[in-house]
Amino acid sequence: MLVLDCYVSTDACFYFVTCLFCSCYKVLTAPLYPSEPINWRQKIMSFSKLETYSKIKTTFALENYLLTIQNKSFATSITRLRIGAHCLEIEKGRHKNIPVEKRMCPTCKEDIEDEYHFVMIYPSYNEERKRLMTSCNSKTTLPRTNREIFNVLLSCPDRPSI
Repeated sequence: MLVLDCYVSTDACFYFVTCLFCSCYKVLTAPLYPSEPINWRQKIMSFSKLETYSKIKTTFALENYLLTIQNKSFATSITRLRIGAHCLEIEKGRHKNIPVEKRMCPTCKEDIEDEYHFVMIYPSYNEERKRLMTSCNSKTTLPRTNREIFNVLLSCPDRPSI
């Protein structure tokens, strides 16, 4: 199982988890300790594995995409990219103690294969990326920089359904 995200009420923390094999969801509840909302950001920033997540996750609350994306497999894929639970070289190299600068994309061999490269640069997905950007542009105004677009794509804010 894998923690997807959390939502905080006044007295409890609700953790949304999904099974990586069948994409089923469960909700777990835990008591909220007074220091949790204050310390959560420091905790995630202390793990290099969560570098992408710490850039995307800006508030200690339930993420919109967990409620708006109807395709559970797609939601699971987004979550895996967000938290580094994938098979990109950035993660595989971490387990093999390969220096970050040597975790190159096996396809283009020009860039480190991390989440940003996979979503925004990976040459094999150029056509899909164009269609996605066209679709996004017709529904909303995308941010200006590629990094901002990447953050929006992995957060899916205010999307009715996918």
